[in-house]
Amino acid sequence: MEEEQGHIADAIRRSREGVRWRPGKHTQHLVKRIELGHLPVGTTLAEYEAIIIRVISTSIAEVFVYRWGEILYPTVVAEVEGTWWLVMIGLDSIMETAFPPDNPATYLANLRFRCSSATTLIMNRLKFDGQKFAKCPNMIRQSGSHARGPMAPLGLDQSRSM
Repeated sequence: MEEEQGHIADAIRRSREGVRWRPGKHTQHLVKRIELGHLPVGTTLAEYEAIIIRVISTSIAEVFVYRWGEILYPTVVAEVEGTWWLVMIGLDSIMETAFPPDNPATYLANLRFRCSSATTLIMNRLKFDGQKFAKCPNMIRQSGSHARGPMAPLGLDQSRSM
């Protein structure tokens, strides 16, 4: 478990240095967020990446871990200008997805997400300019469930072997 936490902390730390995309995916993600109304028309990739960096760097961010089989995806959730954003990366620090879920509490109620004291300890290992991360907030972890059962997170490329 401690080794797992270290990998998660390292992935988040590396992501704070700059957003890394799979080849050709940055444009696809940006266009999708604009088409879905998550970002205003005319938003640049630099502006989208600034939101992502802000989410993973904020002192009130919440860290979850999404498990798909044996693969872990660190997921950071924070409010940016009145909107809750979810940023999911791989342990390789490559971006999986970043979007504002319609209902964060319901989305994060998926049993594949984990937010625990162990995950909070991950944040204690990270040096965010002296900032401390809050524990799982009641706002996000309200009771809720997905009628569809376990599913891959939005934006997760299921075509890759998992």
